[in-house]
Amino acid sequence: MPFRIIKLASLLSGSLLAGTVLASAGAFAQPISEYEEVHPIYHDKRSGETFYQIYDRDGTDGFSVIYADRQGQWSKLSDVSIMQYPYLFYKPYTNPFVYFDSDNPLLYNKRFMYDPSRKTLIDGQPYTMSPTGKSGYLMFNHYVPVRNTGEQGFTPRRSNTLFLKDMTSGTIHELWSGRGYIRTEFTNDGQLVVNIDNKVYITDPSTYKLKPIADGYSYYYSDTSDEVVISLMGSNKLLAYRVKDETTRIIGPNDPRPKNTNMNTGFPPKSWPVPNPSLEVDDLPVTPVSAEYEPEALLTLGGDYSGGMWKMSAALAFIGTDHKVYVPVEPFVERLGLQVHKEITTRNDTSSYRFKLSLQKHRLTLDDTNSRVVNYHLYAPLDTLKQLGMGDVAIDWKAPAIPIPLEAASDLD
Repeated sequence: MPFRIIKLASLLSGSLLAGTVLASAGAFAQPISEYEEVHPIYHDKRSGETFYQIYDRDGTDGFSVIYADRQGQWSKLSDVSIMQYPYLFYKPYTNPFVYFDSDNPLLYNKRFMYDPSRKTLIDGQPYTMSPTGKSGYLMFNHYVPVRNTGEQGFTPRRSNTLFLKDMTSGTIHELWSGRGYIRTEFTNDGQLVVNIDNKVYITDPSTYKLKPIADGYSYYYSDTSDEVVISLMGSNKLLAYRVKDETTRIIGPNDPRPKNTNMNTGFPPKSWPVPNPSLEVDDLPVTPVSAEYEPEALLTLGGDYSGGMWKMSAALAFIGTDHKVYVPVEPFVERLGLQVHKEITTRNDTSSYRFKLSLQKHRLTLDDTNSRVVNYHLYAPLDTLKQLGMGDVAIDWKAPAIPIPLEAASDLD
């Protein structure tokens, strides 16, 4: 998302203006009113903190991030130089993205998420969190091979895969995968509204099933009335589906529409704190942050690799709509030397892809009948790993986080 350049005076007056900002005087410890860029990024409802991106061309820090807590006290984040939020002032329970200004290869040009409640930078999957914090969804837009009449037989076509994670147990379930339009939004109680093409569903995180609501398009979810507003298929009528009791009503042309406090207006709410023009950034207390890699699963091998020493982390694993557990093959390539060879498929092949896997004396063929390709990564069912000599592979959905030492970044800067 491109940065919005904002005059601090515009923020104080309650309006946002794009354009040239006040020029920096280049003086030591100048007030924030003399910074070239001061613009709001994100407000976290959990911690009550509001974050601003600031930029001083002539200063020593360049880009940096400051924030105000619930009491209106301002601080500055350590290590973080740039913060971005892809949802432009709404979806307030989802972590923003941050970047480092560092030569450390662990950090350089790498996007992390920032969890304000833990003051932690996270290298992991970017879930959109529910208001309850009990679940989060993850959606990939990627390409899959689709059969055609050409010589190679398959053409890449855009597809979507939607996952829902239980944050308590750590399990990740596939909700839907396929081509077409898809839109998602959480309700107050953590259910997920899913619009696929011209059908609207709701998902209960306890069942991981898509329950149809109506034929049409989800307009928005009203967090004040707990209603999904749906534009009905084949008419100009609006339907309001109340989540709590599953009742519906037609919204007449003269009826007031349910309100949504999280509606994306493109402007930050007026309730967000604005830094005082005399605020001295160099005098602010610095909040230290930690960083960690958060894998989604920990795999323990058996068979030829039993003994408890062969454990490896997986960036993503999931329970498919066929109820099978799928794990990525990359960890086995890196740790065990698993060989993966992709074969060229033609229009005469029954499968859209085929991979030949070999590990020592073991062989396994994976295609679209016994594996999955999600976001350009190959996933194999857990039970098929026996054919590669790994025995019964155990999966722990609560994999421990792996600390990333930021001290090394300081040494290299």
